[in-house]
Amino acid sequence: MRASVEFSKQTRRYILLFLLFLVLIAATRLPVTSGQLYSFDEVNMVYAMDKLDIRQSQPQPPGYPLFILEMRALRLLRVVRPESNLIILAVLGSAAAMTGLVWCGDLMFGGWSGLYGALLLWLYPGFWFAGITSALRVQLALISVVVGGACWRAWRGDRRWPLYSAVALGLGAGIRPEIGPLLFPLWLVGWIRSGATRKERAVAVGALVVCIFCWLIPLAWASGGLVVFFRDCLAYLTVQSATTSSLFGLEQTRWLTNTILFLVWTFSMLVFAPMLWILALGAEDRIGGLRWTFLAVWLGPSVSFAALVHVGDPGHTLAMVAPLCLWLGHQVHRAVSISGKWRSFTWNWAMLIVVFALAMTPPEDANGWRLRIIGLALLAAFAARFRPGQDTLKIGPVSAAGLILLPIGIFFTHSFLAGDWRYATRPEITATRLLSDVKYAFYLSSYQQVRRIVDPDDVAIQATRKLADDAKGRTVILSESSLTSWRKVSHYLPFVKVVVLEQVRGQVVATEWLRSEQKRRVTGSAPLTVAVPAGARLVWMVRARSDFEAALRQSLPVTDAGPVSWVDLPATAGSQRIGDLELVWTR
Repeated sequence: MRASVEFSKQTRRYILLFLLFLVLIAATRLPVTSGQLYSFDEVNMVYAMDKLDIRQSQPQPPGYPLFILEMRALRLLRVVRPESNLIILAVLGSAAAMTGLVWCGDLMFGGWSGLYGALLLWLYPGFWFAGITSALRVQLALISVVVGGACWRAWRGDRRWPLYSAVALGLGAGIRPEIGPLLFPLWLVGWIRSGATRKERAVAVGALVVCIFCWLIPLAWASGGLVVFFRDCLAYLTVQSATTSSLFGLEQTRWLTNTILFLVWTFSMLVFAPMLWILALGAEDRIGGLRWTFLAVWLGPSVSFAALVHVGDPGHTLAMVAPLCLWLGHQVHRAVSISGKWRSFTWNWAMLIVVFALAMTPPEDANGWRLRIIGLALLAAFAARFRPGQDTLKIGPVSAAGLILLPIGIFFTHSFLAGDWRYATRPEITATRLLSDVKYAFYLSSYQQVRRIVDPDDVAIQATRKLADDAKGRTVILSESSLTSWRKVSHYLPFVKVVVLEQVRGQVVATEWLRSEQKRRVTGSAPLTVAVPAGARLVWMVRARSDFEAALRQSLPVTDAGPVSWVDLPATAGSQRIGDLELVWTR
């Protein structure tokens, strides 16, 4: 009976925390959401609500079937707009990840470690960025902490939890399949350490297999069978990794840039670890050998995969960021627990005011501003522990937590909201290049990066819609290496034909799309013939200052309309060579 009452109290606590986190997430995410589908990937997921098939990139491999099921469930609840659907999932997923982190912290460390870790995760730039750009990647943090907490119970010898952790891992992999193999070593060691009987272990393995098959078989069936499914997943991984990994042929300087991106996106929170260690000197530390081993197995496969194979977005790191926030939250808890021994109350508040004033000052150099914040926080920690003398006014735990979390929160918030620097490539490896890469990493997880993508896309979509309306149904969009996603334009203009021009293995490829349906694909050597109707209005989406744009302007009398250009073809038949393209229009 007592255990039941305790369970009920804990459940109520987690529900109340979830509601609190829901408010915090909504207050920080909704004001900065874009109101449109952010990326090519999000459009693919919207199309997958109608038809799941990775061969048509609905969605892109490896498929995310249970996430698509979540989207379909919201549609059944009358959430009609796909933009609203994804925003709701992002907010709910973010709040659930924070709540899961508290639960995981309660299990591993006790005290307030989990809550502090959740608050650090809340404002972490990569988590914030994913919360407004990718509802799917937010759930990497959720899966990681739920599987991590369940596996910890198994590691500690609870015989029931190999089964529960198997269910969590199997279903979590159905949301984001690549996380399954990365967390499997953590589950396997817990399964071995749990002390479960042979029968209980067999049941856990069976549950894991059943949970995986419940989404893998329908996904593979909808995508042409298991052989086609795994072939397409491997091909997709190879293509994606070629842009991030030296193992797949990436040149050294670009690989170094991607490594710095990965390090900043994943580990930048740890710049405050020295401050916390100083403040927590002498406090009890519950991280023993078992917890260090657990964290190593939890993080090791994901870190290895990201460093050696692929990480292309801040959201890709969230399965690692969540346990790192938990570890840092434990350090905050340790520091707060001995705040009564801090030597100076007034000095630290003075330092906090200086940090806050500095945060409100627009920085001339983003890296320099970050170093000043970190340095002042470290100086305040030294003053708190080693300054001669002692104030008579003692600091309480709430004030101590505020002193610690507010500078970190300012650092995170500024990094997300004020990333006003853009990357300029330098071929040589120098200190300046490395510092530029650090700035670039912060910029790519900032709100300014969101606006850099969304604003031109919005202008292009609106301009194209007006041109199509004026042409009264005789419009063809041609896209060649455009910064604006043709998939987004096709989604928002579903009755306009889009022809995508590409170079694939030395061949010219032209693919004709109407919304999500591929109508035709033509491949050949240059010049490739592409037929369009005579008298049609051609709207061109091409990369500025590219060779193709130069050829286009030399060949046709195009007119600019914002980020797109257009030309009306004559009503009579004709043709024109444009770079590797032979454009033919017939009646």
